[in-house]
Amino acid sequence: MKIIEETYPLADFAGVTPYFSEASLFLDIETTGFDAKRQPVYLIGTAYRKDDTLHVVLCFAESPDAEAEILQAFLDKLSNYREIITFNGDGFDIPYLQKRCELHHLIDLSAASFVDAYALASIDLLKSVRSHKKLLRLDRCNQKSIEAFLGIEREDTYDGGQLIEVYRRYAKQPNEADEALLLQHNLDDVRGMVRLLPMLAYNKLHNAELTMENADWDADASLLTLTLSMNVTLPKPIRIHEDAYYFILEENRLKAALPFIHGELRYFFPYPAQYVYLLREGTVIPKMLASSIPTAEKRPAKQEECYSTMMGDFLAIDRAVYRKNPAFFEDERIFQKNWGDDLYYIKTDPQATDMQNICGYVSLLLRQHL
Repeated sequence: MKIIEETYPLADFAGVTPYFSEASLFLDIETTGFDAKRQPVYLIGTAYRKDDTLHVVLCFAESPDAEAEILQAFLDKLSNYREIITFNGDGFDIPYLQKRCELHHLIDLSAASFVDAYALASIDLLKSVRSHKKLLRLDRCNQKSIEAFLGIEREDTYDGGQLIEVYRRYAKQPNEADEALLLQHNLDDVRGMVRLLPMLAYNKLHNAELTMENADWDADASLLTLTLSMNVTLPKPIRIHEDAYYFILEENRLKAALPFIHGELRYFFPYPAQYVYLLREGTVIPKMLASSIPTAEKRPAKQEECYSTMMGDFLAIDRAVYRKNPAFFEDERIFQKNWGDDLYYIKTDPQATDMQNICGYVSLLLRQHL
């Protein structure tokens, strides 16, 4: 077994410190295939934090016979940590190591996994990124694609599958060139994983606290433009564009544009069966007031006929958000241009709008995309 350790200033890894404690251990493995029953692990890369320094440790099996030794070296570390961080570790690295440890009789088989045996929390960065694939407009969710999204450059140009033959060749005839290729790939994977930590910021958007910094009613453009601060800092900006709103989220700011209109809109009554349509007047009245009107002069009202009108300023709101969060709008009358339109509107006063309610509405809109 060969152990290689590298150290780096944690300051070189932008934005990772909020998500990286001294109780965290990064893990990435290299194997000779995908069958954990038959194909051994030849390299286990880990990384941990000590004060403001990142330590990367690679345990390299110079031959398949040394696999048990690198597995044991890995297990010996685990009692020092409370969480293990991987990229697709829940699907690959952790169950693969579990099987290899079982085959070498290195762990108690009564435990569901070594993660449970050592009471470790598992953070799989792939799961986090995949849940925001659409929001981030990612074509793929593999580690190199996410690194490219963040602008991270790596030295090696190989993937793990391509290096299987390199390792087999090395195991038969050790040489410095092949060893360097094998180590560099895992080193880049581990360092790259650390640099992916800021992607966890997108998880925090669901409960982000928004604070109004600026609001501007632009009558000419019919837009309410907002600048809000967030208690989350994003590694890369994202843009969200819908009919009723447009957001740009960059670092710890959210800029929003919400369309509003000035004019006459309709408030549709909720129970049309309680109204009748007066044929002569072309209007509706409550059924209880129409008992004296001849039947020939009235008929049951249709939903699209049951409305009153109001003139004023109206802020457009997203119908899907309204339907999912009716309690938020319980004190608001909902207006439309025509029955069945996708956009709803609420009456607003540019001079007296409660900005706290606007912040809450922006939060609701944002959560639809998380």
